[in-house]
Amino acid sequence: DINKVSILCYLQPRDGIGWHVDGNCYRGSRWVGILTVRENTQSATSKLQMWQDRQLRTLERADMENTLVLFRADQIKHRVLPMAEGETRIVVNFIFTDDPRPSTNPLKAFYRRCVNLFFYGSFTR
Repeated sequence: DINKVSILCYLQPRDGIGWHVDGNCYRGSRWVGILTVRENTQSATSKLQMWQDRQLRTLERADMENTLVLFRADQIKHRVLPMAEGETRIVVNFIFTDDPRPSTNPLKAFYRRCVNLFFYGSFTR
């Protein structure tokens, strides 16, 4: 699966991603691990935010570098706030599952192909 490890670089002003929940194209549970390599921002809290149990969850920015955050990204709404001028955020994104076989659901298979086309330029991977 080409999605299992990726490096995400937020280097330009307005780089970020709005509120979303990841899809799960596996038969098993899907977890995401985000290892923050660099978070050079002006905020006291991380640009990563999660919405869980009707509460905004934030993490202290000072604690983020070299920290692995694990969560069920297919069940927890999350976002990365946009970068401001001069800010940078670099993370390694990992996908974990207890059953990595592709789902037999045709809609999930189509979703996975669309993600691969959009992010990796290949509809067939």
